[in-house]
Amino acid sequence: MRGAIFTDVSATAPYLFHVARVSVERGVDPGLPAFLQPEVIEQRLVGLKQYADGRLIEAPVEHLLLLKPTDKPSPGSVVFLAQSDTWRLAAQEHIQREVVGQLAELQRMKATQRLAETQEYLQRAFDYQESELAAARKRFTEKARDGNRGAHAELERIKVQQSSLAQRREQALLQARREVDLIQPGRVEILASALVQPSTDPEDIKARDAEVERIAMEVAIAFESAQGADVRDVSTPDKARLAGLTDYPGFDLLSKRTGEERGIEVKGRVGVGEIELTENEWARACILRERYWLYAVFDCGGAQPRLLRVQDPFAKLIAKARGSVVIGYSDIVRSASE
Repeated sequence: MRGAIFTDVSATAPYLFHVARVSVERGVDPGLPAFLQPEVIEQRLVGLKQYADGRLIEAPVEHLLLLKPTDKPSPGSVVFLAQSDTWRLAAQEHIQREVVGQLAELQRMKATQRLAETQEYLQRAFDYQESELAAARKRFTEKARDGNRGAHAELERIKVQQSSLAQRREQALLQARREVDLIQPGRVEILASALVQPSTDPEDIKARDAEVERIAMEVAIAFESAQGADVRDVSTPDKARLAGLTDYPGFDLLSKRTGEERGIEVKGRVGVGEIELTENEWARACILRERYWLYAVFDCGGAQPRLLRVQDPFAKLIAKARGSVVIGYSDIVRSASE
C-alpha cells in the first residue's frame, strides 16, 4: 500500500505495476422507486503494467506472486520516481476508459440478452396473477351475495388489486428495460503501485522458478484431493523417505486412490512452453509406465492456472534429448487426459 520495488526476471524494461479495484454500477433514475440509489453489479481487482514508452498492458493481479522484493531502484527506473502521481493518474484514466468501459459494455450485452426472457417471465407472472384475481373475485362475489360480511372487504381489496394490475405490469416491464440502460462504468480505485525492474540475477530467477513450482504443486495437490486421493508430497529426499520411498523417486507426488497408486511429476510454467524432465524422471516414467503421470500446469502467472495431465508420458509424448528430456507444449495438449 505504501509502494514497493520488485524485480521481474521476464522483463526487459522497468515498469509500474498498479493494482486497482474497479466496479460496474446500475445508475440512478429518480422516476423509478427501485432505482433511487446506485447499485454495484460487478466488482473486481485488475492489474496494469505501465511502461515509460507509454505502453499500458493489463495483467492478472496474481502477477505479483512471481516478483521478488528488492531495496534499490536502478538508474533506468528514475523516470518513474519523479512525478509518480502523474503516472498513477494516467493509469487510472486508462483503466477507467478501457478496462471498466469494456466491463460495463459486457454487462449491458448480458443484460440485453436476458431482457427478452425477463419480459416473458413478467408477462406470464402478471397473466397468472390476473387469472388468480379473477377467480378470487368470482368466489368472494358469491360469498358476499350469500351474506358473508367478511367477503365484502376481501372483494374490495381484490378490486383494488385488479384496477392497479395494468399499471404494475407496465411499471415492472419499464423497470426491466430501464435497468439495462442504467448499466454504466463505476469507480476506479488504485489500491497499490509498485516499481518493477528487470533482473538477470540467478537468485531472482531461482526465486521466480520456485514460486511457479509452488503454484503448480498446489494446483496438482488440489486436483488429486478433490478426486478423493490420499496425496503426499515426495519432492525432497526427506519427504520421500517419510513416504517409504527412495531419496529420489523420480516424481513429486505420491497419490493413492482406491485400487490405484500414481507417481505424479509436476511441472509449472509462467505461461506456456516446453516441459523438461530430468534423466531420472524420464527413467521412472519408463519403468512405471501407466502408473506414472505428468501434471503440467501452465499460466502459473495468471488468475487461472491450467492443469494438463498425461498418463504414461514415456509412451505418449515425443521427447528430444538435451542431457535431460524436453517435451513440447503441443504434444502435452494432444496427449492430456480429460
